[in-house]
Amino acid sequence: MAEIDEDDLQDIFLEEANEVIANGLGALDALSIDPQDLTQQTTLRRAFHTLKGSSRMVGLTEFGEAAWSLEQLLNAWLSEQKPASADLCGLSREAVWGGPETLFVISSDLSHFLSHAQAQAVDRQSVQTLLALQPTLGHRQACGATPINGLLLAARRHHLRPKLLALCNSGDTAGDRQRVVGYAAVAFHAANAPATETAAALAQAVPGDADNVLLPLARAAIGPALGQGPGAVDLPHPEWLKEPGASFVTLTRNGQLRGCIGSLQAHRPLIEDVQANAQAAAFRDPRFEPVSRAELEDIRIEVSLLSTPEAMRFSSEADALRQLRPGVDGVILECGGARGTFLPQVWEQLPEPADFIAQLKRKAGLRGDFWSDEVRLSRYTVRHWIEPANPAGGTP
Repeated sequence: MAEIDEDDLQDIFLEEANEVIANGLGALDALSIDPQDLTQQTTLRRAFHTLKGSSRMVGLTEFGEAAWSLEQLLNAWLSEQKPASADLCGLSREAVWGGPETLFVISSDLSHFLSHAQAQAVDRQSVQTLLALQPTLGHRQACGATPINGLLLAARRHHLRPKLLALCNSGDTAGDRQRVVGYAAVAFHAANAPATETAAALAQAVPGDADNVLLPLARAAIGPALGQGPGAVDLPHPEWLKEPGASFVTLTRNGQLRGCIGSLQAHRPLIEDVQANAQAAAFRDPRFEPVSRAELEDIRIEVSLLSTPEAMRFSSEADALRQLRPGVDGVILECGGARGTFLPQVWEQLPEPADFIAQLKRKAGLRGDFWSDEVRLSRYTVRHWIEPANPAGGTP
């Protein structure tokens, strides 16, 4: 009988592992459609069971122990007969993640059976959540929310950068505009550097007088849609505008909020982010009617540049409140499908941490006195620039 050396064993293992991983990914794809499918959960568990035994057989002990851990997790999950969660799907995909050749395809509709206008508003918000790598989509926003959220968790860990390729609904192509289905295409690519490094590099590159660039850039993004100004063609475009950045654009009129839209994670060049958020704040903030041409010269524009959000660790709401830094921290609150953020500037109106968080909960659609162990808080800082009051003729 011919002997099989260690290299041959590993070749056999890799061949089998590729097949087993393919089966596991197939199960994850099926769970993206029906998270309650216990048969597919069992297939996923068996995949990790096989990888455990094969890894140990060829001396890949660490791989074997990792597969064993996933097998035990899935055993416990199956015993409770629970639907596969985003965390479970994300962790399972993470376990079978290979090198840069790894490709995952997640398929899902967005909103279902809203009117064309309602679907546009809901789907834009869903896409903003997705592009910010926030794993908080609900199943009313996307029927495949669970696997999408799992992918977003993995994208964070692997420093993937999302890019929106297309966004539309069935009313844009054919059919009744009173009951439409939303669609989007988003690609994720490896970033050259982690988001924290990218944000730090941009923070160092942006000069103190960036208001001379950012504020005219935001105003120039709004004006042409109202028949005013040539756009940003003749504005300076320094190199730092080409770096990925996360911004918020806030519009006020006579001291009152008139629109505020932004990005919580850097996912495109700062120049594109500011332009897109300026247009969204002016014309697509669901809380307000679109800005009119008559209003534009009375609108005051503020641009905020965000640092990378950092998750907070706390044991209770009181502990979280003690950690907050009034006037410094912007805060993101998430719980289930609820999500909201306040920029640090909001501390001017709500200087007490308890009031600040209570109002943020209300903004997210929760009660002011709500609390749960599932509440997640992240914080960030900003640099911000604002136009002088009453810009003459629409210019600072």
